Amino acid sequence: MVSRIVALVFTLSCASTQAPLPILPHLTWATPVERDPSLPSIGLARFEDTRPIEVRNGSSPGIQFGWFSIRREGDHRTGDAAFAGDLVMGLRRDARETLVRSGDFSDVQTVEFDPLALDEAELAHALSSAQLDYALSATLDEFAGVQYQSFSMTPMRVGWIRNRFGPASGRVSVSYRLYDKKGIVWSERINTDHESPDATIVQAALDSMAITNEALAQAVHTLVAAQRPRSMRVIPVRVLDGCDLGRKRAARLIAEVSRVFSREADLLFRPEYQIWDPPDAPWHPAPLLDALTQIDPSEGGFVVGLARFGKGQTPGLPDDRYGLSRSFGRHAIARCESRKVEPLTVIHEFGHLMGAVHVSDRASVMHPKAVFDARFFDPLNRRILLAIRDREIGRPLSREVINRLGAIYRAASRFPDKVEPRGLELTLNALERIPSSKLGQ
Repeated sequence: MVSRIVALVFTLSCASTQAPLPILPHLTWATPVERDPSLPSIGLARFEDTRPIEVRNGSSPGIQFGWFSIRREGDHRTGDAAFAGDLVMGLRRDARETLVRSGDFSDVQTVEFDPLALDEAELAHALSSAQLDYALSATLDEFAGVQYQSFSMTPMRVGWIRNRFGPASGRVSVSYRLYDKKGIVWSERINTDHESPDATIVQAALDSMAITNEALAQAVHTLVAAQRPRSMRVIPVRVLDGCDLGRKRAARLIAEVSRVFSREADLLFRPEYQIWDPPDAPWHPAPLLDALTQIDPSEGGFVVGLARFGKGQTPGLPDDRYGLSRSFGRHAIARCESRKVEPLTVIHEFGHLMGAVHVSDRASVMHPKAVFDARFFDPLNRRILLAIRDREIGRPLSREVINRLGAIYRAASRFPDKVEPRGLELTLNALERIPSSKLGQ
């Protein structure tokens, strides 16, 4: 009887007391409704769940009894009971909102037909009837949060209850299929295994779902954008490698950055690689940025320095993304670790160079902390990018652009719950210090 009571106490101590989380779209900042009617339209068709029943139930390691002790150790895996509502419907809702945010479509609907069950004529008729150019279907192959947990109870020892948790990670796998009126045009299984150290095990699963749908949006963007004429602006970037990345890894890094900016504002970055011996700055990137500003960018371009420096909260470091730049500047620092630089760090800092500001939306690349591997700008910062996209980098801004950006910043100041007031003030001050040309006066 005693052992049963102890086991019950142990089980309760390991169990999550969190109520089931609803599966809500991760992009919470509403996108303006203006749509380009020349863009294609898409319908999200049937999403199906192909996971075995035992996987949907989740799992936990067994209880082990010893002399005067009880223990449970191993990976805990969420089941569907950890989420409120239908999981597949939640996945589809998030996919829809993500495709809306992408800006690649004039209309994003949900439809109930199954493209896989239709022949070519039936599929063409279904799309025409719904006034759609594309239909997207999917099968869910994996959806879970995973976390190592260790609990031990030894009444005969000081500190007789011990509980340890590893970082939570989400594991999501979805097979997507995109159709046009002639049949399937693209299919891919997107797998995400993402660690969310500051999140619960359930939130980690939702984060991985969000990242999976953002990868979907990027893949669909690459396909759809290639079918319409676009005017891409190319910006040269001197990549100063103080991390031994090498030319190929540096090129891949800048390619990842370009993938985001090309979707958001038709901007591409062309890397110009150079080995760099940065000054010692073990805990703070500010001296590195000061040294970097002594290096001239290529005409009309930026400089990004890749260097090793401290990690974590340090006085004066504006955020936890381990990078630093100044609004409307031309130089940025990004931290490397084990010959790796996170693309999100460079995307974030290049955003500041283009006038973007910190926001509270954790799913935006301009959130001040890297709590989520976001690859979308929020609507405010996308508007800023588009307003300054055609600036001549390194030259005075036109009075028209200064006035347009100033109006955007002042309007954003009315929403301190969404936009960081101090950062917004600093960015507006930086804008007002920029020399203006006579153009647009």
